[in-house]
Amino acid sequence: MATLLPTVPYWVFCVSEPVSLVAGFAIAIFQPEQFVALQLPNTESTGLSPSGKLIAWQTGNLFGIMAMMGIAILFATTEAAVVKRYLIALLLGDIGHLTAVWWVMGSDGFFSAHRWNGFTWGNVGITFFLALVRIGTLVGLFGEIKPQPSTVGKVKRK
Repeated sequence: MATLLPTVPYWVFCVSEPVSLVAGFAIAIFQPEQFVALQLPNTESTGLSPSGKLIAWQTGNLFGIMAMMGIAILFATTEAAVVKRYLIALLLGDIGHLTAVWWVMGSDGFFSAHRWNGFTWGNVGITFFLALVRIGTLVGLFGEIKPQPSTVGKVKRK
């Protein structure tokens, strides 16, 4: 089944975001030391405690779940309200994520993109981009989230 999203949000939420989540999953699971060390610019890997490794693996697991949920929801639903609520939930998550990174980095680091590493671009830049596209999608900037007729309870006649 096709998604209800217009073209730009389709490519962002149905293609790019799941791919980036799977990449985050892989790094967190297979390279947890690097995953943790690179969360902030200019941080060196010093090895992880068992708790640190567990947190990296749990984060990776969440990335995998988010990728699967996004694909399942965006390709299975025929209701625009479900897509909108999903985007609102993720937007709230984006706001919480950005707030947490800002809190830890401080304003100086958070607003100094020229000092960011690749992971910081993911934590701040890409998350901010996704939030903007979510807002744009919700307000109709890219076109309407088109509801499709439901097939639930309908009998096919021959």
